[in-house]
Amino acid sequence: MKIKIFITLLYFLGLLTCFGQQQNDSIKKHKLPEKLHLGGGLNFGISSYSTTIGISPVAMYEVSDKVGVGTGINYMYSKWRNQDVSYNVFGAGVFLQYFPIRQIQLLSEFEYNHVVENYSGDKDTYNVPAIYLGVGYVIGKYGAVGVKYDLLWDENKSIYNEPLVPYFRIYF
Repeated sequence: MKIKIFITLLYFLGLLTCFGQQQNDSIKKHKLPEKLHLGGGLNFGISSYSTTIGISPVAMYEVSDKVGVGTGINYMYSKWRNQDVSYNVFGAGVFLQYFPIRQIQLLSEFEYNHVVENYSGDKDTYNVPAIYLGVGYVIGKYGAVGVKYDLLWDENKSIYNEPLVPYFRIYF
């Protein structure tokens, strides 16, 4: 099961990589629809307790000047320093963005994650849904930095320590 999820994740990352390379080669022949944007976010954190790294490629379609919809996949790895604990998180989700004014982004997102927890040699796997509501400040034409709140946050299962988490996304 874990291998299938990992292979599926690699497959989609490969598709995004190929699509990105093809876009540059075929711009003269077939222009990518102007309203479709590829992008994503990176997650990196170091503290005295843990290290976390993650990647989340996304595709977003501009429905109008004020509304965008999209989908994405994610992977995150966390390791606690003073304990023999690590997490691998694989997930996918869909989102809706609304821009009441050009500088402000309101975000609604559903994400479903599969967590593999390694604790002193023992493994535990479980699934964690998340529903985020967020607000962000628009940077440039297609980027945003903000915070989002997980309505389904569970202290024992959620992938973040707190229900309120920062986010940063950029599109091309």
